[in-house]
Parts: sequence; C-alpha cells; structure tokens
Amino acid sequence: MMNYEEFKTALLEELGSFYGADAAVSIRTIRKNNGASHEVFHIELMGRKNTPVPCIGIRELYEMHTTEGTDIDELVMTVHKKRLDAEYDDKLPDCQDIGKMVFNWEQAKDSVYPVLVSMSANSEMLKELIFRPLLDLAVIYMIRISDKGEWSLGTKVTKPLLDAYGITEAKLHEQALKNLSSDGYNFKTMKEIMNEMLGIEDDGDISKTPEGEPDMHILTNSMRRFGAAGILDKNLISSFAGKQDYYILPSSIHELIFVKTSDALSLDAINSMINEVNQTMVAPDERLSGHAYYYDGASGEIRMCA
Repeated sequence: MMNYEEFKTALLEELGSFYGADAAVSIRTIRKNNGASHEVFHIELMGRKNTPVPCIGIRELYEMHTTEGTDIDELVMTVHKKRLDAEYDDKLPDCQDIGKMVFNWEQAKDSVYPVLVSMSANSEMLKELIFRPLLDLAVIYMIRISDKGEWSLGTKVTKPLLDAYGITEAKLHEQALKNLSSDGYNFKTMKEIMNEMLGIEDDGDISKTPEGEPDMHILTNSMRRFGAAGILDKNLISSFAGKQDYYILPSSIHELIFVKTSDALSLDAINSMINEVNQTMVAPDERLSGHAYYYDGASGEIRMCA
C-alpha cells in the first residue's frame, strides 16, 4: 500500500497522462480557517478560461484508496467525473462573471458579509486580509457567491482587493453590516433546530424549553453558514435578550448558543464543555473559540467572561 506522498505523486502522473495536452493538472494547497489546510488537484482545461476549475481533495481520494481499495485507474475516472460535474453544474456561476463581480465594488457590495474567526489561530491569514478586532476574535469580510439562495463560493477580502475597490475599511464594514441585517438571522430553541434537522413538523409547543433543561437558543443565519457573525447585530441581540444576562457559547463559526446566566452551569463547566465539543464534534477549521462570552443585559455589551 502506498503512503500518502507516494499516492499523490502516482495519481498526479496518471491524471497528467489521462488529460495530456488538453489540461494542466497540478497540486495546490488551500489555506483554511485556524491554520488548517488541505491539498487538492487543480485541473484547468486549456483554452477554456470560463470553465469552472474544480479543486478536488487529495486526502479524500487517498482514503478511498486505503479504506475501500479503489485503484489508481478508478480514481482517475472519479476525478474526471467530478470535473465534468463541476463543468455542467448550473449552480456554479461562469468564471468570467465571478471575476467581474468580485473585482468590481458596485457589483460586489451587495454580496459582502462579515465573518467571525479566532484572532490567535489565524494570525498568519490575517496578515493578508482586511479585519477588525472584536474581543479576542477578528471580523473578516467575504464576498459570498450564491445561486438561488444556496451557497456556491466565497472569497475573502484581501488588502489588494480593498485597494482595487477604492473604498475605506469603514465603508466595507458598514456595507457588510447592512447586508448582514437582511441575511435571515434569528434565534431558535434547540428543540426547533433538532426538529428541522429531523424533518419533524411543528407540534404547537416547539419553542418551549422542557422543564428542568437550560434555556438555550441558537443564533445563526438562513444559510447556517458563518452565522456566528450575527453577534455584530446589536439590535437583534438586544431584542432577543432584553435586560437578561446571557453566556454566549461559540458553537462554531456558523452559530452561537445563548444560555441565560441564571440557568447555566458554572463558567468552568461551560468552558470545559465548549472545549470538549470543539475536540469531538467541530471540524478544526470551523472552531471559533474555546471559551464563553458574556452578554450584559443592562448595558447591551458583549465582553470576555471574568
């Protein structure tokens, strides 16, 4: 059985032979959140600039080879099928249209959204991006490319991209918050979320928390993608919380959990739970923080827990 390095070299050679002069096949490393990265095959058809260029994960292919016994020839056809699927996927915008939209502020401005990430875990990535600190987190900005309400692609706003827009960081932030306010953010109980996931219809008592259980609400957006940024909408938070104090648990970069301080366990227990969930249930590149935050109902401010 080949090791990973031997495998990717062998498959790269076979893909090169399969496509010949019709395509340029290469290996690229994609940087993700929290220092995570993964290697992909990048297949670009020669002379077809507007054709989608799929990035196909090598680690997944290696797992097919090692756990399912899929041989190299079969994996070449698997990769080829993935490339064809991308080419004929009508949900993927034309590459030329993407370029025009991303690099033109007037076209991109309605698609820029804030995203929350860990400050310390993304120190290298943040050197390239426009961001502003928020406690021990960082607000970055993403141009979101979607089709019919479904997520397709996203690109982060870098310093050169902001220069190309010819706008200030303040203007970028203002527009991102404006878009966030209409992104379908809401609070739902844990029961509501579970019923939606299981396809269970509203039983008429869906929003009530069972007796004896903590009053927990999930904050995310309609897409449930990068929904932790909802913490930036102060009006939304205050309308939900009123004057009540809450602990805010960073479930992931996609959602936050609000728990009344009067219902919560000790802060140490909450932080231990967050770290356990991070380690066992949240992908490394989707983790936000290893500790809770505090919402002060009297002042309407969010701060670090003492």
